[in-house]
Amino acid sequence: AIQRLILDMQGESQVLDEWLDVVIDRHFYCNSFAKIAEEHHKSLMDVKFDNKAGLAAIYARNLHIKHH
Repeated sequence: AIQRLILDMQGESQVLDEWLDVVIDRHFYCNSFAKIAEEHHKSLMDVKFDNKAGLAAIYARNLHIKHH
């Protein structure tokens, strides 16, 4: 179900797509932040920010999702 929500959000903006790519790499493929940073040619802090921003975007559009 979450995968479908993410797919529906992709393509809305380049920045959102970058955030969602990090969320997918981290939470669906279980890649480390370090590996994602290397693959995306970004700093570790940028990748962590992208992850938080991507998760926030998902939650903001789908308030019924519970998170901690």
